[in-house]
Amino acid sequence: MKHIEGIGAVLMAVAWILPCAAQGPEPASAGPSVRLVAPKEDALIKEGAVRFVWRMDPGLGDIRFQTCTLTLSAKRSGFLVQQEVPLTDPIQAVVGYPMAVKPVFKRHGRYFWSVAAEDSAGNRIQSETRSFRIAAYSVETHGATRMYPYSVWFQYRHYVKSEPYREFVQRLYPKSHLVSHSNAGFCFQQETVRGIPWRFKETAWLYSQPGVGAEGAIQGQLLKTLYIAFEPFARARIAWIATGIQSYSARSWDCTIGGEWIVLPRGYVACFGGWIPVARVHYSEKDNTIRTLTGHGSEFGVRCILPRSIFRGVTLFGRSLDFERIPFEVRFTRLHDTYTGTKIDIRTLGIGYLF
Repeated sequence: MKHIEGIGAVLMAVAWILPCAAQGPEPASAGPSVRLVAPKEDALIKEGAVRFVWRMDPGLGDIRFQTCTLTLSAKRSGFLVQQEVPLTDPIQAVVGYPMAVKPVFKRHGRYFWSVAAEDSAGNRIQSETRSFRIAAYSVETHGATRMYPYSVWFQYRHYVKSEPYREFVQRLYPKSHLVSHSNAGFCFQQETVRGIPWRFKETAWLYSQPGVGAEGAIQGQLLKTLYIAFEPFARARIAWIATGIQSYSARSWDCTIGGEWIVLPRGYVACFGGWIPVARVHYSEKDNTIRTLTGHGSEFGVRCILPRSIFRGVTLFGRSLDFERIPFEVRFTRLHDTYTGTKIDIRTLGIGYLF
């Protein structure tokens, strides 16, 4: 009898448990969330603009979003951008935020993005983190020296005082056009003239001797890859130096034919070299004999621009310095005088400002 009562109690318990199990556990209320929509994972972003899109879901509770922050980062140190995005719908919204590629992402490579929001209860809702890639910039559009049509340059042209040079220059009178001096120039460049895909540059110079000069150059593009570009050029230059009544000894001119190897994608480094087929400098010796330096030679050098991402936050007189507008270069020139056999070595240091 006791066994029958025990079995009955078990059956009653099972009959009570089975309906509860069929109903399942109490459903948990879904919390707020932020889900990334675009760009997709590992998407390749090219020049122009990128649009970040995400969906904000308040869940089942009475939640209102108060703030929303977009975070951009990279594995290399120093790059972290956080942008607070205004919300148009505090309850539920699909947010799209456009961002220009060039001003924000100075280098190509892999970047990461995520979104964080804060609700009315003070809770922080964090999204997942996705990666995307910025494609390499092309030199035609993003080469630093090509972006600005005007520039000013300051140069110091130093003549190396070798023993043959000392002996040569001691016989000259005046000798101001064959000694170290400083230059200041204003340059104007045009990318294309009447459909011709060449870059033209004209420069007006002031010399410290004193004197004036003019320079014209033409430069094209023969080769371009994602990593390097080669641009041939031709340049002609003429100068007049004040030497009093001896006007014949006041003029000099030269021509150079060569090319530039530009390191891409942004063109921050350019190595150049050229052949000087002709260089003429009219001068007079102390016995009033009129001479002409009839020479030829070669020239090579390097031009560099410092990226903004490296030198950031530097100010001068209360204004922020943009180092991508301040190129500097070093030139090494050797001239060989056919008449005297003298070799003249010249070192030129230059710094510019692009505007």
